[in-house]
Amino acid sequence: DAPEGIGLQAFDRNFDEHFEVRSERIAAALAGTLDCDDETAQRCRLLPACKSDPPFWGLRVALLRSFLDFVYQDLRGYAAAHGIDRQYRHVCFSEPCLWCHSSTKVAHKEATGEVQQLVPNMRVVVDRYVRPWTKGRGAGLSLVLNAGHMAALPFRTLDRVCKATVFISHCWNESFFDFVPTLEKALDPMTVVWICSFGIWQHGDIGGALHDLESCPFAKAMHSVDNILAVTDSSAEVFDRCWCVLEAELARHWRKPYDISLPNDDDATLWENVFGKLGHMDVGECHATMPEDKEAILTFASKHDGGVQALNCQVRALAGAALDRARHQRAAASGDATELLELGADKLMRWRNIRGRTVSHVLAVHSHVLALRRVLEAVDWAHLEAGDAFGQTPLSVAAEAGALASVSLLIACGAKVNAPDR
Repeated sequence: DAPEGIGLQAFDRNFDEHFEVRSERIAAALAGTLDCDDETAQRCRLLPACKSDPPFWGLRVALLRSFLDFVYQDLRGYAAAHGIDRQYRHVCFSEPCLWCHSSTKVAHKEATGEVQQLVPNMRVVVDRYVRPWTKGRGAGLSLVLNAGHMAALPFRTLDRVCKATVFISHCWNESFFDFVPTLEKALDPMTVVWICSFGIWQHGDIGGALHDLESCPFAKAMHSVDNILAVTDSSAEVFDRCWCVLEAELARHWRKPYDISLPNDDDATLWENVFGKLGHMDVGECHATMPEDKEAILTFASKHDGGVQALNCQVRALAGAALDRARHQRAAASGDATELLELGADKLMRWRNIRGRTVSHVLAVHSHVLALRRVLEAVDWAHLEAGDAFGQTPLSVAAEAGALASVSLLIACGAKVNAPDR
């Protein structure tokens, strides 16, 4: 249906062209009744089962970028035209307000308490796009868009577009305009990520049964992925949210690699905020939108071996190690050879970022040629043929990035020009 007021029209021709989907096929694809050519029908036949299989509620980072591009002007304009009051109602700054509204809205004169400027965060994204676009679908937006994509184009399979390999831990209050670029900086565009707001059907039972973690969609997804990535902004709020702390604990329990990505690695104030929050992190003092969620999470924590305090210590240690890796990533991205060499050859050999890249990969992409040479010497040239998660060597990622100075150095140092990717 067309929005009543200023807003975006979904599932029309413009929508389909932008997202490369066929909207008229989505319902049938999700129901298992798609009537089309054999090749498409064969690829889409398992989509109905995915509706009850959380690991397949992922979406590619590239699709998330397409989503941001599609909603950007509308999201920016709506947030600028509204505030939020003490009762979390959207406050219209203009009367009459010409925007369409999915959330409870009031005129400015009817607002309660101090009115704050509305932030274009995940809450607004879910309220304005995710919920309206998935009403009656029985599936989250990730699976809805992926079903339309698989029904529209050949060679798109569940494993390539739906099966998540990285679980994203984040809070809903950070700017969506920071959230997406942070993921793009950390991950390959084709990486399939699991984001609760896009994966879970927002019209269903979102919380799940915390007394039985195996029944929770987010827990099933976490158990199946390869990595956990915590995303935070300048507020470092990821360490203030009960769900995020629980996700860190489950990552530790299930021995999943846990990393942290920041919007701006060079922002000293951001680093101070993150380390400060981490040092005082206490699940008992964390927040949850729903009080019953916090109560359930604290009950879970109390059953932890050693209780809440032991859980706090273990999560602090896990997140602290992730922050150290993030600092090394920052040093490599900025070409700080002095800081990198202080790690020693052994740590330089073992360090990998979430893409599986060595320090030398990162230095090569950013054309820090002198630092790259010094690090290669420190590891006795062992990084020359090191492959990342996709089998790419420092030479191949440098060539892909157009970092010609790095390419020249790596070839001169003996890197194999035709080293195959996996």
